[in-house]
Amino acid sequence: MNRRQITSSRLTRDFRHLFAPKYSRSPLFRLTKVKSLPSKDRIKWWNIVPGDKVRVVRGPYKDSKIVREVLSVDKTRNQVFLKGLVAAHTNNPDKQAITKHVHYSNLQLYVGQFAFPPKEGSEEPETKDVWATRLSTSSPYFHKARGAWIWNRYASSTRPSLPGVSQDNKIQIPWPLGEKKTPPKAGLYDTSPEDVLAVTWTPFNPGDPVSFDSLHDQYLRSLHPGKFGLSAAEEDVKYDESSPMERYLEFELSNPHSRAKKQARWQEKMDAIRNLKETFVQSEIERARMTGPGSELGGRRVTAAEAATIGEWKWKHEVARLEKKEKYRRWVNRGGLEGERRVKLRAARKVKKIQERLSKLTFTSEKNQVLPSSLQ
Repeated sequence: MNRRQITSSRLTRDFRHLFAPKYSRSPLFRLTKVKSLPSKDRIKWWNIVPGDKVRVVRGPYKDSKIVREVLSVDKTRNQVFLKGLVAAHTNNPDKQAITKHVHYSNLQLYVGQFAFPPKEGSEEPETKDVWATRLSTSSPYFHKARGAWIWNRYASSTRPSLPGVSQDNKIQIPWPLGEKKTPPKAGLYDTSPEDVLAVTWTPFNPGDPVSFDSLHDQYLRSLHPGKFGLSAAEEDVKYDESSPMERYLEFELSNPHSRAKKQARWQEKMDAIRNLKETFVQSEIERARMTGPGSELGGRRVTAAEAATIGEWKWKHEVARLEKKEKYRRWVNRGGLEGERRVKLRAARKVKKIQERLSKLTFTSEKNQVLPSSLQ
């Protein structure tokens, strides 16, 4: 059984029940799977929803005189779950009522109580329960705020027949109202509203004229009084223990790798690069204006556009140089110099060991050994 399509909700939010469930190799799927109807036979717009009043007019649980409430619906098999059903053919009056499912077509929707003309010999009108034998709907539309499809349902044919009810003159059947959830009473472990609204902490306001350096100094002086060589007036400034802790741990608590700070650093870098470009271009234009003809372009005067191009070329080379310098700085901060020093020391020890082995190398006297003439 596809548990995902057995719902107790009154709203139709999607039409996933019209698609067959995906196959799974899990043994649990094969054991619990119940044959559902083909997609073309499934009901798309459900007019009987949980909370409605219905009666069973066909099938083993037929009982036209009892009004029952819909608990849930199975949209993949067109089944409606009702509470308190007992098979009509049973002869045991003490048989316990159970919750069972009934096919959608075996039910009639309760419309309400209506007054009918009095019977013969009576003057008071007769009140009867009216049931819908044929339903029609308005054009559905999707309500974005509620996230569900909304339409109205009408009874175009009833039993007993109401005078004037037809396809052109229908009776609207209201949808069942959901139960309002009442909050539980406050218990021993619940917080009272007065305690919730009480202001017990004053948050840090970044707009306060407070220097973080002075706060750090106050905190350190409170830990080590008389050890900083300060004047008596500076020593009199005491550390306020009631102030928010964020004031003293702002640097430690803030994440330097947050997206906002990364973006701020990147924007600062881009602004610096743009300002550097403007500086180089203006410097070249000013130099061309002051110096006159030069050797850059065959001895003629450099125009402002040509000077801007030269300044941009120098700016690109300067940016490349700065990026190379920044890359080297990061390499040093990561421990690149220390790693390079260790590699050199390891190579030097290796060469030293080889030289020591060669210097201590001795040959034992064996046959077929000849001493070179240069060493004799």
